[in-house]
Amino acid sequence: MSAAAANGPTVAIITASVGAGHNAAANALRTTLAGRDADLPVDIIDTMDLVPRWFRTVYDDGYRLAVVRLPQLYGLGFRLTDRPHCPGLGLTERPRVGFERRMLRRLQAALLDRQPDLIVHTHFLAPLAVGHLIGSGKLRSRQWTVITDRKVHRIWHAEHVDRYFVANAQSAETVGRWGVEPGQITVSGIPIHPKWSTPIDRPGGLARWSLPGDRPIVLISGGATFTAGAVLRTTDRLARTCPDAFFGLLCGTNGRLLRRITALNYPNVRAIPMTTRIDELMATCCLMVTKPGGILTAECAAMGVPMVLPRPVPGQEQRNARFFARRGAAIVLKRWGQTAGVVRDLLDDPPRLERMARAARDLHTPAAQTIADAVIDALR
Repeated sequence: MSAAAANGPTVAIITASVGAGHNAAANALRTTLAGRDADLPVDIIDTMDLVPRWFRTVYDDGYRLAVVRLPQLYGLGFRLTDRPHCPGLGLTERPRVGFERRMLRRLQAALLDRQPDLIVHTHFLAPLAVGHLIGSGKLRSRQWTVITDRKVHRIWHAEHVDRYFVANAQSAETVGRWGVEPGQITVSGIPIHPKWSTPIDRPGGLARWSLPGDRPIVLISGGATFTAGAVLRTTDRLARTCPDAFFGLLCGTNGRLLRRITALNYPNVRAIPMTTRIDELMATCCLMVTKPGGILTAECAAMGVPMVLPRPVPGQEQRNARFFARRGAAIVLKRWGQTAGVVRDLLDDPPRLERMARAARDLHTPAAQTIADAVIDALR
């Protein structure tokens, strides 16, 4: 433990690198806290760095396989595990608690050694194991949970959580059925990096990315750490159906997708590798075709970017999609094959696009600031 940590309160943000969203939320909170108190020691702990290698492989690769190849089976499992919504642990949850505690022994040992004043979770794997340590009196920390989807799933439930931060009032009601007192639940929204609230001029973004200023720009994404959906085929159809538009395909870490789209050499398509400057790109676009992850949709809301959401994966992404569609900020499609026609119709209807953009902006909340303020107040 550092000297700074020994002389003052400390914060541990616990995440899991399964997909990109949970880590993005953790980094957003750390950056926001640094802006509030530069001397506050804040550590980010990735649970995937502290579990057995085989468990990490199964946990991460299993999730990717289910989402990409077996989405209906994933959705079934999601629905079956979203119960019971009542206080305490259900009979079906207890075996999972014991198993996860064994997998997280190194994490538990690290926390017992550090004894942080406050633990903030942006992923659902660790709260149960940490709660057991707190309940046994071995860990003197308080723990909070930040839920990174629009509708909360039972898997986020844990004992000895002092505070939940949820995206909306509906999620607050669900958490309340777990026996959590209303004063322990804050409707904050989903935390995103402060840069998404920093104005970016469109001409500057166009110049930095060498993008055309005389065409509507549409961004396409199937995910940052893996690609879900018929992204390549959809990009091909978009390029042909909307020749007057320009498309930026966010390839994330998918090098194969990057190479394939580059080799096709479309005059109105740019393949973009993994970047931390998506905010600059989003400032240039009028529409985004994407998978509806909790963090990405929150970023679109912050920038006022309407969304087309083709065939969301059943589960949390389907719930996220419905949330934005019902509020006029997104269009949800049953098939990827519908995408090109819907995008063409939207580009031909600027007033509708503007209405969707306003609806998206209205859904933005400064969640990271709200949570950071609560952390500072609690440590005082």
